[in-house]
Amino acid sequence: MNWLGSTALAMAIVGLVFCFSVIGGVVCGVVAVILGVSGRGRVKRGEATNGAVATAGIALGALAVVVSLAVIAVWVRIYHEVDVPAYVACVSETSDQQAAQKCTDELRDRIQHDLGVTTPPTA
Repeated sequence: MNWLGSTALAMAIVGLVFCFSVIGGVVCGVVAVILGVSGRGRVKRGEATNGAVATAGIALGALAVVVSLAVIAVWVRIYHEVDVPAYVACVSETSDQQAAQKCTDELRDRIQHDLGVTTPPTA
């Protein structure tokens, strides 16, 4: 009956590994917390013996959620700071390769200027 705590820890580790995929950390982290709490309940009722593992699943699952939410916040900030919607609108309104390349060049310039990131030149 120790599977809940063990699964919680495994899900928490998966959540931490995939926290940079944004959704992976949140989903796996929440599942880990839920399973960990259920596992701790089994330990309190004497049905399981891996309370420390379940607790680690809860803690690491919560950490995966927090890190994922921070990653989401950073990506949203970058998305708006370089004005990605303007790039999408520019590309969708063009019909030729040169105009689309101009849109891409403008986005690259905004990334370099606003974020201070140097992007490789396009071919």
